[in-house]
Amino acid sequence: MTSCLFAKAPDRIVAVADGRLSVSDEVISFDTAKKIISFTPAYRIPRIERGYFVRYSNRTIADWCIAYAGNVALASEIHRLFIDRVTKGLFLTWTDGEATLEDSFNEGAQFGDYNFENNDLIPLTPATLAGRLYRIAKTKCDEFALRRRVFPDCEFLLFGRDEETSQWSGFKVYAEDVGWSPGLTARVILEEIPDGRLTAIGSRSVAGEAYADDMLIAGLVGWKVNKSAKDMFAFLDDPIFSAPALAAPVHDPADWTLLEVRRRFEDLVQGSADPAVGGDILIATGDELGSLTLNSD
Repeated sequence: MTSCLFAKAPDRIVAVADGRLSVSDEVISFDTAKKIISFTPAYRIPRIERGYFVRYSNRTIADWCIAYAGNVALASEIHRLFIDRVTKGLFLTWTDGEATLEDSFNEGAQFGDYNFENNDLIPLTPATLAGRLYRIAKTKCDEFALRRRVFPDCEFLLFGRDEETSQWSGFKVYAEDVGWSPGLTARVILEEIPDGRLTAIGSRSVAGEAYADDMLIAGLVGWKVNKSAKDMFAFLDDPIFSAPALAAPVHDPADWTLLEVRRRFEDLVQGSADPAVGGDILIATGDELGSLTLNSD
């Protein structure tokens, strides 16, 4: 069993996951599993010379992360295929005169005027990444459910920075068990995670404790706004535009700092009574200044 807790603001993001993989409450396989995986999204740009394909160049963006929970074999197959797709399986192509991202490219075809200029390149958007994860998850969950005749138990968190807005973005993808029975495919849900909302995958025990933590929920209210942008212009409230004096961060019960939220997530995961949750803690964080970082605790 896994537990991963997540929250984001336009300018802050944090996820904390445990490291335990177990067969049952009594049998533990590993305490060091990495349940948050970093990857560098990219797409390939075909280069044509004299009508024939000769090579690719790559366009990349800052690292994203995917976290998983549920059946390890199923979740691993999905996140492996997804990362493979969005790091080396997307191709910029011309489709009806427009540049589009496709999942394949015919290197053996003969081409006319096919090359791309810089202004032809298109963004690798959060919606593009989330859509690929959804489609792969749906395909593999259907295959698992029909072959195994058991519910395809898997959940994912996908998160990173939107290169167009420079704000943090996050999604939850999961198979819904409501109404499912053997012989049926599963309904797979894709949800965009709003700013300031606690999101959990994995252990229902840890999730229940987190959602019942009134102080944590209240502390995420301030995560609904871009704090860095607000602070940037705070000096304008001063009639002489003097810069505010430097001071130690003050605890705001309605707007916890990134460190405060991270520590509470760690306490909830490490202090869980669920015997299937434990081991090493992996933490993903990002702020308005940098990219995502992964650290063990």
